[in-house]
Formats: sequence, C-alpha cells, structure tokens
Amino acid sequence: MRAKIVLDSAVKPSLKSVTGFIYYIIGLSDKVYAKDLHDNGTIYKKANKYGKVENKKVKPFVFSHPYYNDLGECCIKVSSLDPKFLLNFVRGIQKATNTPSVAGDIKPKSIKLLPDAAVKFNENGIMNREMFMLSPVVVKGHDGSYIDKYDGLEERLKNNLRDKYAAVKGAMPNNDFFKIDFKDKECKYKRIDDKDVPVFLTRFTLSASQEMFEAAYFLGLGAKNGMGFGMVEIHNN
Repeated sequence: MRAKIVLDSAVKPSLKSVTGFIYYIIGLSDKVYAKDLHDNGTIYKKANKYGKVENKKVKPFVFSHPYYNDLGECCIKVSSLDPKFLLNFVRGIQKATNTPSVAGDIKPKSIKLLPDAAVKFNENGIMNREMFMLSPVVVKGHDGSYIDKYDGLEERLKNNLRDKYAAVKGAMPNNDFFKIDFKDKECKYKRIDDKDVPVFLTRFTLSASQEMFEAAYFLGLGAKNGMGFGMVEIHNN
C-alpha cells in the first residue's frame, strides 16, 4: 500500500523530523510495536559468507522527501508491504488528525490511500517501465561502505531487494528477475549523519518480476529507506 499524507506545515520538515513523525504516528496506535520497529525493524535470519546464520534488520517502509502539491500544501508519501506497519500507520494517522498537536511542528491534515501502480506484466511475469526517484538512492557494498560507482550497482540493489522481500514476506521471491538501467550513471553527494554520502538521483528503466517490483516500489531501493531514501515512482503513473 502507498499513502499520501498532507501535512499541516508551512515549510518542508527535515527528514529527521519526518522519521520521528512516522514513529510517533505508529505509537499512537501501538507504542510497543513503534518502539520495536524503531529499535529493531523487521528481523530475519540470513547466512553470511561463512555460512553462519545471523539476524538481519530491515525497516519495512519507505517515505518520500517532503514536497508541495499543486495547492501549495506540504506532503509526503509513505509505503510498505508489511500489513502490521500499514494497519498501525493508518490507525495512527486517523487518531492524529483528531488531536490538537502532534510530533512538534508536524501534524497530518489528511491521508489518502493511493491506487495500485499502473503496471502490466508480460507472459513471463516481467514488467518494464520508465521510473524516477522521489528521494535519492544510497547503496552499501559488501564491506558496509557506500557505493559511488555504477559498476556492480544492479547486483547490490537486487540482493538488497531480495532480503527486504524475505524479511516482510517470510520467504525469498520465487522469481527474482531484476534489471535496472540508470539514465544518469554519475553519483552525487548528500549530507547524511554528518557525512558526505554518494547518492543516485535519476530516471531509470526497470524490468522486474512482480515480487521484485513490489519490493522496489513499496519498500524502496538501496539502504536507509526508513530515513527517507530510495522511494521510487512510475513515470506518468
């Protein structure tokens, strides 16, 4: 599910403020779940390169950078494949719209559940569409450092999506076909956690199975999705 939230805010809030706002909203529905989501995310087990099974953590949602709609209202989009996150987020928004003050300067005015993405899959179960990024994509390599080259990017994005899908759905995708072609293959830099981090912000062509498309569209590309990075949209959706 994907939702658009209109905020009662005259200026665009920072990504840190939006992140706090999302956890606050979840907490209005279920405080215990909100704390566990913040501290641990969704945990799943995965064998490392030495065969040892480790607990991996995934934040099961992604949100866009704040933007203004045609009426000049400040908005964000939030999406997830996780039913528990979605249920508590919608419940929290409904409660928040009836309270006088929420999460400092951020208060939701309205929430709209968006229609399903207009995507068709061919006889082999593969979609192919032009897409763009609603927020920059950051990608980590095997050693945990951020990738600043296009070479090897597709493999890292694919593996990351497989992991996120497994964390939320409980199993790896049956069909993990995934091909992505960035129009601009040069990275830019953005300040994240007091560091200049390489990011990718460009249109791209995506060919993917339904499971991999859903992971990319509803959970985001790359890392730090729960901090407002990696949300994508279909061109002319």
